[in-house]
Amino acid sequence: MAIQSIHDPMERLPLEPREILRLLETVPLLSEMATRERAVLAEVAEVVRCARDVQLCGVGEDMRWWYLVLNGRVDETVHAPDGTWPVVREVVGGQCVALDGVLSGTPCATQVTAVMASTFVRIPVLDLHRLMRGAGPVSVKLLALLQQELGRDLRAATLAMIDSIG
Repeated sequence: MAIQSIHDPMERLPLEPREILRLLETVPLLSEMATRERAVLAEVAEVVRCARDVQLCGVGEDMRWWYLVLNGRVDETVHAPDGTWPVVREVVGGQCVALDGVLSGTPCATQVTAVMASTFVRIPVLDLHRLMRGAGPVSVKLLALLQQELGRDLRAATLAMIDSIG
């Protein structure tokens, strides 16, 4: 019996790790990491792009990838009690997608959709977790940076929800 692969709506761009490293060096989120630390990320990363209206993850789905937006825009929406899907966060270049689910290993709490053609650096969540549990500066810095980013994301989402209610 053949195993059916999961459909991936992303187009992979054939870039070498050194080319991915050059892209990572332009991302402010990773600016506190040394080049050799970002190179560790580049070794397990790939660059992908998608058209608009592509859903990266739905509510309740496991996050298979950590997405870092290089360009374009992604909206994170939630299913409100009135049946609508308000945007709780607009994710643009230099920001991460659904970081709460990525870091916790829990299913996605939002629906994540590219609202315009977008390009990403992505790393399999299992590889990201392995890097964060490792020893050395890359693990410490990566975990600290992503936890800080998660704090900013949660504050922004909370304020967006308050604004949508009020």
